Amino acid sequence: MRKFFREFFIYLINFILVIFLASQLFSLEKIPQISKKEEIKIVEEKIQTIEPPKKEIVKEKKEEETYTQVIYEVKVGDTIIGVAQKYSIDWKELARVNNLKDPNKLYVGQKLIIPVKKD
Repeated sequence: MRKFFREFFIYLINFILVIFLASQLFSLEKIPQISKKEEIKIVEEKIQTIEPPKKEIVKEKKEEETYTQVIYEVKVGDTIIGVAQKYSIDWKELARVNNLKDPNKLYVGQKLIIPVKKD
């Protein structure tokens, strides 16, 4: 009989705890009611503080860089980063020029176009 009351008491406490936590979880806080006039004032204040961005026209003088193309044949153990480092270019640029969908997959005998800047 003591075992029954002990288990009943534990279930009762757990039930009360669950009810309490659920009431805390689902209790709705009171949302402050704002009248239309106050809402309009708030919006007007925000509108007044916003300034349009300043436009600055910057003319950049671009020097046209000329490139030569070197054709490189992939050998065993080559990686895109290794090939790019040999020619001092970025591996992402090398992948873009060669339209590589997965730059991690190079095949032996594959031809890569390497853009090299003319000095």
